Formats: sequence, C-alpha cells, structure tokens
Amino acid sequence: MDNGPSYVPVRTAKILPKAEEAVFLHDKDCRVSAILRKVDVNFFAILFGLLLQSVLTSPVLASSLTPAEMAPWLKMASGDHSLRTLGPAYFVDVPVRRIPGARLAFFNHEAARRLGLVVPEDPDELESLMVSLFAFEVDPTGNSPVKQMAVRYQDSKGKGPGDARGDGRATWPGELKLVGKTGKTISIDVVRKGGGATELAWTSHDAAHSDGVLKIRELVRSAITSKANEGNILDSTDDLMGFTFRKEDRPLEALSIRIGNQTRIAQLRYFADDPKLFQPLMDYVIARDLGLPAGAVIRPAEVQTYLEFFVDNLAEEAARYTSGSAVHGSPTAGNRTTKGGTIDLMEFWWMDAFHANFSYLFNQRSVRGQADTMRDYVVLLLRYMGSGGYPIPSSGREIYLTNRFEGVYTQFLAELDLNRLGLSSDDIRRIPQRLQNQFRFSVTALRQCTGTEKRRIFWQDIEPAAFDVRNILKSTFRFYSDSDRSSRIFSNQRTWATPLSATHQMLEQEYLSIVDAIVKTLDPAKKIQQRWIEKASAIGGYSRLEPGTDFPATESDPFFQKYEQAIIEKLQNGVFSVREINDAIRVAGESLVDPELLARRETSSVIMPGFPTFSSSQKFEACPDLLVPIRP
Repeated sequence: MDNGPSYVPVRTAKILPKAEEAVFLHDKDCRVSAILRKVDVNFFAILFGLLLQSVLTSPVLASSLTPAEMAPWLKMASGDHSLRTLGPAYFVDVPVRRIPGARLAFFNHEAARRLGLVVPEDPDELESLMVSLFAFEVDPTGNSPVKQMAVRYQDSKGKGPGDARGDGRATWPGELKLVGKTGKTISIDVVRKGGGATELAWTSHDAAHSDGVLKIRELVRSAITSKANEGNILDSTDDLMGFTFRKEDRPLEALSIRIGNQTRIAQLRYFADDPKLFQPLMDYVIARDLGLPAGAVIRPAEVQTYLEFFVDNLAEEAARYTSGSAVHGSPTAGNRTTKGGTIDLMEFWWMDAFHANFSYLFNQRSVRGQADTMRDYVVLLLRYMGSGGYPIPSSGREIYLTNRFEGVYTQFLAELDLNRLGLSSDDIRRIPQRLQNQFRFSVTALRQCTGTEKRRIFWQDIEPAAFDVRNILKSTFRFYSDSDRSSRIFSNQRTWATPLSATHQMLEQEYLSIVDAIVKTLDPAKKIQQRWIEKASAIGGYSRLEPGTDFPATESDPFFQKYEQAIIEKLQNGVFSVREINDAIRVAGESLVDPELLARRETSSVIMPGFPTFSSSQKFEACPDLLVPIRP
C-alpha cells in the first residue's frame, strides 16, 4: 500500500553528532547575520526513526535535499502533533490515503523561507516532493494505516450529530516548532483543507460545509488573500501550497496546506461544559501561545500574561483591519485563533474604502461595528474560561480587558494612520498624545461618514463611504502647500462617490487644521519633508479596484475578472506551470497590499519584522528575534 514517502538523499552531506542549525534569513537593512543554535537532541536517533517508519510503509522518494534539510518536511507530514499528548478526547483520527494524479498548483516560497525550510530548486522535484508529502485525502474505506487528526471545536449552536463539531474537511498532517534567541517557542500548525469529509463535518448545513470538497475558486481566493495578508502584516494563517486533482467525472477539486497557529476559540467553546477536559486544554493553549517550554506550570501570572497578550494582539489586528479597510465576513468562534489571529480566508476581503454601512454575516454585522465585533472575542474567551471552571486572576476581569482592548486599538489605529500620512515611528513619538487623539478622532469621523446617495456595493444598495480615506492620507502632504489643497486632498474619483454636504466640508476643514498642528509640532517652520510624501505614496501606492455589484468572487466582480478568473481557467484546463500560478497569485495579492506599514514583532505564521516578507520593496523599522527551526 502506498501510504507515504520514504527518503534517500541524492547527494550526501556531513552531519555532526550534535546537529547545529543555521538561520539563513538575512535582512540587509538590519544587518542581521546568520545565527547558529545547538539543539540538545539526538538528531540521528529521531531522524532514523522517521525514515525507518517511512521506508516500511512506502516506496523510496529521491531528493536533492540533505537529511537535515529534509527532516522538518518529514516532521510537518508525520501526523504527529503536540495536541495528541492531551488524549483522544480533543480530536478524531482520520485515515488518509494518497491522491492519484494530484498536481502542485502553487507554492509559497516566501512562507517557506520564513520558516527556514529548504526547497528543491528543480520545479519537478519540488512538485514530486510536495505531492508525496501532502497530497492526501480522507480514505472512505478506513483501511489506511496513515492517520491525521481532525480537531474538535464547536462553531454552531449545538454539538450533536450534524452540527459543526470541528474540522469537517480538514486534517492536521503535522506541526513545526521554532525557537528564538530569547528561548520563546512558536508552534506552527500544518493543516490540510479539502479532500473529503471527516466525521466532524457540519452535515446539517449546506454542501460547502458537508461534502468535504475544496473548490478551485476557494483555493485561488484564499491563496491571494493569504499573500495580501502577508504584505499587510496581519496575524493570519499562510497558504503554503495548493494542489488540484480530478476524480472520475467530478469537477476539478483542490487541497490547500495552511500553516500558522490554528488553535481556535471554538475549541475552547466545545469543551467549556466539561471542566475536566477544558482545564488541560486551556493550560495547553496558554503554554503554547506564550511559547513556554514543554511541561511549564501555568500559574495565575501566566494566565494574566496570556489574556493581555490575546487582547493586545486582537486589538492590533482590529486596528489593521480598520486602517486597511479589511473585512472578515465570517467572525465566528471558529474563525479566530486563540492568539487573536485571523483564520479562514475565503470570506475575507480587502475593500477599496471603509464602507461603514456594508453588512455581512447575514446582515448581522456591519463594517462600522467591526472593531466592536472583534472586542466581543474577549468576552467569549472569558465566558468559556468561566464555564469551564478555569481560574481567572482578579486582574483579568472583563471590564479591565475590554478597556485594555479599546486602549490598544485606538492608540495603534492612530499610529497606523499617522504612518499612512508618511510619518516614521520617531516622528509619531514626537507628537503629543492629545494631538494624536485629535488626529484619530478626525480620521475616524471621515472614515465612518457615509455618502448622501445610495450606491450598489457588492450585493447591497447602501450609502457608500463619503471619503476615500486611504487616498486622503496618501495625498495630504503631496498637496499640502497648494492653494487649492482641500479640493485636491479630498478628491474622490470613485464611481460610488456622492455629493458632499456641509457637514462633510466641516470634517474636511477640521482634518486640515489638525494636520497643520502636527506639521507645526514636527517643524515650527511648517516645512513638509520630502520623505513624508515619499513614504505616504509608497504605502498608499496601489489604488484598489472598486467592488462589483454582486457577491464577492463572482463573475461581476472586477477583482475576479482581472485576477482570479485567469488563474482558475488555467487550473481547470490543466495547462499551467507552478511558477506562472505563483506569479499570478503574487501580482493579485500585491494589488491589495499597502507596503511599508508599521512593523509587527511576530504573527501566527512567523511574519517577522526585519525580513522582507512580500516583495523586494517591503521594508520594516525593527529587527526581529531571529528564529531557528527545532528539528524533530
């Protein structure tokens, strides 16, 4: 039975008794040299065990990678995961089998590089290796000895038969751990999406949630959004690779391999009614998300640190959504990680402006209230911890944490928008807090203001945004000294633009007066720096396409027509190379990116400030805590 790859290196390499590992990522701006870290494990013994198990179950796969380079790939596809140490109550084992004829559709080289993974240079070898490691589907016979876990979580009202009880079309091939210079460990989950329904599938819902199929359109949309999220520095999962395959007379299907921290709030929800099961899971989540060593004792101090970490990361994510006009269209407990990060990207959109009245999730949520929706995850987390009987420190109560969310969100939103104006971190620090707050109030008023007439935005007839705020921030210093600066800065060339009222004009003048005060603070002579203009132009350089008049990712959507449709057609026809699909996804993703945004120290998919993470033009202002892969 063909169950998985074994490995024989084509070339040999000297391996030391104690493996020494190097981070080969390098950022020219930060002048970071490679760092060596000794790993105190018996590398030979563990690697030999992995290879022996593989040899016993499958044909030999030749590769140009050395054993040391191959080891993390084998770990990522081994079926092993730290969640298994908690016991079988938290997951189900799913037999999986190789998919005949699967093809590699795309491969995210930037994400692999950030993880320190070595990739074969030959494209045929790359495809052969990735197909052998990851192109598996649910075995309906249940006979395959290869098992991958599907995690239990609750994303519907109940958790009985037919409800959303966990991974319905996903399994977890493995896990990768990385450790920084400070000793903090970051856990990277490897999750396969598509390839058949598991016993946890939401069978009482629509076919998309019950048949286990990942459609080609979903594959492409998620891959593009993943690239956009990388560039906009969200705490988002990454789509590492995708596959296509065809079975019998069925339409072409897809698989995606998603990486990043993927434990979800919904996992806590599932076990909140059983303290005996909830408390070990909560301990596991806290230790893992804080990067504590294995076996760490969770005390009230660690619980408090975790809660504040979750709130701060969630608040920054919400601020980046608002400043960048991003919308997560399915804000459920299953679509938010236990770090506060973003997961499940099919219903995630980068809009051309902040259309406050646009509604989503069956009209239950709106863009105007998205930050409040994000804050509600804090309440959910505390509710599940309380129901699960988990001790919460007195300093970790709801009022403190929700107030903390508001403080972090508003402060970081101000800094993001000042950054979009063209100011550096040093410039922002020189601006008094009171003036930063005034600037935020003014930009928020512009952002929340709606037009005077209705327009068609996707499938809704709503009053669109009154102002194109991303363009305003980009244009402010460029036209600041012009005699007609107001008309030029606030020019709105969008087809959805509506006539402005007297109230709108008052908001314009208020904004300009606050900018005047900022300029005077930074330079009493009120001289505009050329670097401000250049930075603002770089961040807001891309003018995103306007939304269509129907649901996103349908044929009437301009973004679909310009970017997605051609990729889908190539995959459907089967006449493509991985390189050309990679390039098409990159171009589409870059069209949604605002480069040179404020840095972020870490994310669930290890997008580290200090490294170019999207394109050669991407720059950051801080160096990272370099990461070194922990070999299996």
